[in-house]
Amino acid sequence: MKTMSSWMGRCWAAGLTVWTLGVRAADTTWTGAVDDDWNKVGNWSLKVPAVGDNVYFANMPSASVRVTANGGATLMRIYMPLTLILESGATLSLSNAGSEVLTSTADVTIDGPGTLSLSTSSGDNHADVRPAAGTILTINAKVTGSGTSGFEHNGLGKIVLNNPANDFPGTVVLTGNSGATGSTLEFSDVAALGNAPAIRYSGYYSAVRYLGDTATLNKDILVATGSATGRDIAFYNLGTGTLTINGKVDSVSNYGKAITFQPDDPAAAFVLNGVVTNSQNNLYLYSNGKGAVTVNGQVAIKGDIRSMGSSTLTLTGDASLSTGPLQAAAGTRFILSGSAVTG
Repeated sequence: MKTMSSWMGRCWAAGLTVWTLGVRAADTTWTGAVDDDWNKVGNWSLKVPAVGDNVYFANMPSASVRVTANGGATLMRIYMPLTLILESGATLSLSNAGSEVLTSTADVTIDGPGTLSLSTSSGDNHADVRPAAGTILTINAKVTGSGTSGFEHNGLGKIVLNNPANDFPGTVVLTGNSGATGSTLEFSDVAALGNAPAIRYSGYYSAVRYLGDTATLNKDILVATGSATGRDIAFYNLGTGTLTINGKVDSVSNYGKAITFQPDDPAAAFVLNGVVTNSQNNLYLYSNGKGAVTVNGQVAIKGDIRSMGSSTLTLTGDASLSTGPLQAAAGTRFILSGSAVTG
């Protein structure tokens, strides 16, 4: 994700370079005049796109487009319902460092069995994928990347990652926010999060939604919003099994914030086996929904630990280093079990 000033600076530099070389990036729009093949020039207003070009899908009720060979773009904007089918052996590369690569204002599905490759800049600044509020971007194709390339949801709609073969190596990051709306990421198989070492919440009101069965997630959960209260940063378990998280839960920005673990079905549960801590500023830990949240790891935070809704929050480990209050809302249960120790 980039700021406007840095984006303009880079665009000016890029424009100067392009002018010097005598080469221009193309704006090419899908027409489908011949058939549904991405790789045929007659289906585009100007040319078959490649990395460096801007691609537009607009002015049609809907379309289904097949990528039959390797292709690419720097920016793809989709203003209509679209199914994009990446055929076997085909890779669609969207490459614009850590800036916008895909924006959609209607429901879009990217199917396999081919591969979607996304770029990155550095650290957790990956290519921005931006479904608009109220829309769904479903990615059934394999998502890959190189170096530290991860997956960044920079929009206000919902992204569904469905492919258990995803192998991008970088962090999953949620950065979209406008008012009381943030990014929503949904998955049913923990393998769909690729080789990411962590899920990083960096936008207010962002949410991760798990819809699968009992499973184990070996990733850190990092809370990095700039909010004094967390503004409803949430991890939902919408299935009926237990999602065990073995990584740490950590506050990693200079603001106090809360994260809520919410199993919505009475049969659903979270188990947190890693340490719950605040490397920077205060972290607040909440349970909500109807199921159980069990914290087996050490809890060493400055904020509240609170059960809400009709949830059951159980601490079994050492919470003696936590300095915030323990609170149980009416209709909930807060249990100190086993070797639990509080300060």
